[in-house]
Amino acid sequence: MVSCLCTGMGIDRPRPADKPGDDPDWATETRELARPTGGRDYLSQPPTGQEIERQNKIYRGELRWNGRDWVESEPYDHVQRHDRAERMVREVELHATTQELPDARDVLPNLHQAELDRRKFSEYSLNSSHPHNAGKAEGWRALGYDVDDLRARQEAAQDLRDLICDELLLHGKVAQTRDTPFGPEHKVLNGFIGPNGTHATLVTCWIVEDQSDRGSPRLTTAWVELHREETER
Repeated sequence: MVSCLCTGMGIDRPRPADKPGDDPDWATETRELARPTGGRDYLSQPPTGQEIERQNKIYRGELRWNGRDWVESEPYDHVQRHDRAERMVREVELHATTQELPDARDVLPNLHQAELDRRKFSEYSLNSSHPHNAGKAEGWRALGYDVDDLRARQEAAQDLRDLICDELLLHGKVAQTRDTPFGPEHKVLNGFIGPNGTHATLVTCWIVEDQSDRGSPRLTTAWVELHREETER
């Protein structure tokens, strides 16, 4: 990142290799290295607003270098995953009663080993063509996801898998637990923000089949519920 920010400012040109007797010329070399290249003096010609905005986008990851120029990043790599999750936890308001629910980290065992098959999203929850989708894909569409393109669904599924397992599940609230023939299934709620900025509640259901100390949750289904103020816009 630093080398990109400094390119063209004359401070990324390597110094000549040190040789015996070079020390007296150190000040001269320093002045030479500090001299801007390309005829621009950044002290008398400070960056324009457009240039500053571009550097801010590079810093935030919204632009990436493709070998020739800075281009827009892919939909899911423009903000660090941890920062996105923190924003969801901080900004999305769930129903007031949700705060009284138990934390997922206190109910579900071994969250760090949670299993989530990406196909649960790419082939089912985001796929309107699945016979049992029951409208789940429309919820994701309203959040700004491209649910009609297979590759877009696959990219979204990878992002959702990492976002949920690495970040959100730890902050979830357990709304319901029910017994099944395969083990207890837990319904977990999280605040969620879609790519278009729309707020929703993310609902994920997890089954714990192994009741020993080594048991871990496995995702069975997931969907989103848009917040009322979003649907009224």
